[in-house]
Amino acid sequence: MRGKVAVIGAGQGGITFSLLWILNKVVPTKNLTLFESPAGGLKKRLDVLQQAESWTFKIANPKDAAKIKSTHEITTLPKVTNDIAEAVTDADYIHILTPAHHHRSLVSSLAPHIDREGAYLIIHSDGVGGTLCARKILHEDTGSKRQQKVRRSVQILGTETLGITCKAFVNIEEGTVTSLLKRQKNNLLATGVPIRPMEKNMAKVQPFFLPTKLQPCNDPLEEGVHDSPAFHALGMLGNVSKIMAVARGDRNPFNFYLSFTKKMTERMERFDKERARISVNLGMEPAKSCRTFLNGAYDIALTDKKGRRRSLHEMLNDRKTPYYGGPEVSPAPSILTHRYLTEELPTRVVPMWSLGKALDMDVPVHQSVIDEVIALGMERIVKEGRTLAAMGISRSGVRKWKETVKQFY
Repeated sequence: MRGKVAVIGAGQGGITFSLLWILNKVVPTKNLTLFESPAGGLKKRLDVLQQAESWTFKIANPKDAAKIKSTHEITTLPKVTNDIAEAVTDADYIHILTPAHHHRSLVSSLAPHIDREGAYLIIHSDGVGGTLCARKILHEDTGSKRQQKVRRSVQILGTETLGITCKAFVNIEEGTVTSLLKRQKNNLLATGVPIRPMEKNMAKVQPFFLPTKLQPCNDPLEEGVHDSPAFHALGMLGNVSKIMAVARGDRNPFNFYLSFTKKMTERMERFDKERARISVNLGMEPAKSCRTFLNGAYDIALTDKKGRRRSLHEMLNDRKTPYYGGPEVSPAPSILTHRYLTEELPTRVVPMWSLGKALDMDVPVHQSVIDEVIALGMERIVKEGRTLAAMGISRSGVRKWKETVKQFY
C-alpha cells in the first residue's frame, strides 16, 4: 500500500500486525513507523524495540496453536519512536493498537499532528462507541481553521476485535523481540464515521486485514455492540479467588478460557441475551453472542452431530479453539487490574449498560457485573467508562437511534 503508516502502540497487536504486513509486503518497511510511550516503566522495553537487530516472527499452525508452522527472522525493521508527532505527521493511515481504555487519550494526543486531509484513523478493537468518541474529539473547535478542516476530513474506522490472536514478547534482559501469530479470524465487523461510500473505503483498508474479511456495518455502534466482553469481564469475576491465589504464589498458573465452569458460562449466556435485547431496541440485529463469535471466528460448531444445541461451555472445550491446551496456551491473568477488566468494563460493559438505561431497560446481569467490580475496589474504571456524553450522544438521541445515526454521515 502507498503512503505512510503509523502504528500507535508497539504491544502485542502493534508488533504482530507490523511483522505480518512486512512479511506479506502490504506496507514497505520504510513507510512504517511504530509509536510507543516510554511512560509507566516502559523505557527499557522501548530501548529493546529500537536497538534489536532483528525481530523473530513465529506463525502457529492454524489447526493447533501449540505447534509452530514457520519462523521468520525479520531484519529490515520499522522505525520505533516515542514521539507521537513524528509517527503521525504525514501519515495516510493511523492504526491505534492499544487497549481500548487508552483510545480517547491517544486520539486527543495525536489529533493536533494529523495533517493529511482524508487520512484514515483505524481503531482496532474499539469497543462500543469508540469511533463516536474519536469523532467527538476530532470535531472539536480547537486549533486553526485549517487544522479543524483536516481533522474533520479524517475517515474513522473501528473493528469489533483485534482480528488476530497473538502474543509478543520483548525480553529486556536478552534484548530480543518475538511475536507469535496464533490465528487470524475469518471475518471481522467494521464500521466508521463517515466512511462513505462504505464499500470503497472498506476496500481501501482491507489489505491491512487479509485474509480476514471486513464486514461493513452501517451504524457506528454496531460493530462494538456485536463484540461480547463476557469471556474477559465475567471470566475475570468468576475467577477472582484463583487469580489472587496465583498472585500470592499459592497455586500454579491455569488456562483462562478452559477454567470457565458451566455456571460461569451460563451467566455469560444470560449476559449476551441482555446485549441482544439492547441492540434490538436500538434497531439493530441481535448482538452476537460468545457462541456465535466462536462459530464465526473459529468454525466451532453450534450443534452436535445429532443437531442438538451445544452450550457455550461445550463449544469452549472444543479442541479447534485457539484456547485449547495447557496454561501456556491461554494463561490466565495473575492480577485483577488486568485489561480484561480495566479495558472491557469502561469500553464495553459500561456503554452497553448506559444505552440500556437510556432505553429504560432492565439489565440485571450488566448491573451485577458493575456492582461486583465496585465491590472489588475498582470503582474508578467504572467512572471512566464511555458515557453517552463521551460518545457525543444524548438520551433522547438513543431513543430515536436510527434517526440519530444519520447525523454522523
